[in-house]
Parts: sequence; structure tokens; C-alpha cells
Amino acid sequence: MHEIFEDEDSLYIVTEYLDGGELFDEISRRIKFSESLASDVMKQILRGILYCNKKKIMHRDLKPENILIDTLTAKTLTVKIIDFGFGHRFFTNDDFQPRAGTAYYMAPEVIMKSYNETCDIWSCGVILYIMASGKQPFYGATQDDVLREVKNALIKFTDEVWENITSELKDLIRRMIRYPPTARISATEAYSHVWMQIPSLTEPNTTVIQNILYKLENYIKVMLCKYIAKIYITKNGVNVYGYTIIT
Repeated sequence: MHEIFEDEDSLYIVTEYLDGGELFDEISRRIKFSESLASDVMKQILRGILYCNKKKIMHRDLKPENILIDTLTAKTLTVKIIDFGFGHRFFTNDDFQPRAGTAYYMAPEVIMKSYNETCDIWSCGVILYIMASGKQPFYGATQDDVLREVKNALIKFTDEVWENITSELKDLIRRMIRYPPTARISATEAYSHVWMQIPSLTEPNTTVIQNILYKLENYIKVMLCKYIAKIYITKNGVNVYGYTIIT
């Protein structure tokens, strides 16, 4: 936030302008997507989470749409976390009951309404999984199907793309997307994980890359359709699921 102006009718807040677009929009435009790029982006996200945790704040809605590009070059991305609408202060040993966030990135304990700041690490794991494979780890035709998959917390690395991805990356994803939360890696541990320290990570196969981008584009289209459908249902005064979890 840079400036605040006020007149008789309105309050004007001048904020930083990020013109690089959303994280996945940029990845889908790139010819190659390497583990090195994913590692650099995730380091930045985790640094943001560590800072928030130091201030006793959890985000509760981490997802690619809430990661914007500030600066981009041919080899690097500078990203920033946005949209703290679901952000909440936390204190040691506190559990928060309200369900908040987006189904595809929501930790099981959030669904069951008893969670703490480690729910953000789960969301990071889902983001990392999608960055690597171009698809979400938990999928369903309906919201209830998605939530059931999330509760099961079973991670699969069966697609062709995973054959060309390092075991260190798979290990980090497993540790981030783990239930119960007491068994989950912390933000500090994730930032210090061996995969984050590898200076030159494996470059992927070009054929596999095209497959990733194709899946990623389809994923975005599916998410957009669900978003539009959700608006349509709301406008007609019908709330099918009883609570709002897709944003």
C-alpha cells in the first residue's frame, strides 16, 4: 500500500501494481518448465509464509490464482502472495473452526474445521504438485467428490511426467501433502529441504513439457467453468453445497 486518499464519498487506496499475471498463466506461456524454476518460485512462496507465521498470520487460501508475477525474465520469476481475504491471526495451540479456502487446495483438517497455520503448507504442496505435473492431485466431478479425495490424502505419481522428475521433489510433495498435520513438514523444514538446495535441477523432456502445458490449459478451463457455474447458481438463489469454497 503506497497512499490513501479520502473525500466525502470514498476512500481510495493506492496499492502496488503487478502486471505479470497469475503464476500458471506465465508457466503455460513458457516453452520449458524446469524443476529449477519451480524450486525458485516455491522458495519465494515459503519465504512469504515464514514471514506471515512470524507475524502470527495464516493465509488460508493459497492457490495459483493468488500468486502473482511481479518481475519476469527468460529464466526467473519474482512472485508475490495476494488476497488475504481469508487471512487470520493465530496463536500457539489455537485451532480455528471456520472452513475457509478453495476445495482443490484445502487441507483435510480445514474441511473438518479444526486446524492451524500448517494448512498453508498443504496448499503449497498442492501448488507444487500442479507446477510439476500440470494437474491437481485431487479431482472429482463434484465438490463433494473433491472433498472426499482430499480427506483420503492419497498422493499418486503415476503420470508419464513423474518419470522425469527427481525423487527429491516427490519426497517434498509427500511431506507437504501429509495428514495428520502433526506429521506434515513445517514451513522452515520445507524451505530447508534438500530439493530446495539443489543448484541445478534436472531439465525435463520437451515432449513431456508439451503434455504438461496441455493439461495445465485444460485444468484452467475446468476451473473457470466451475467458477462461472458457481456464480450462475448463486445468482439464482440456490446454494447447492451449503457453503462457499470455490473462489
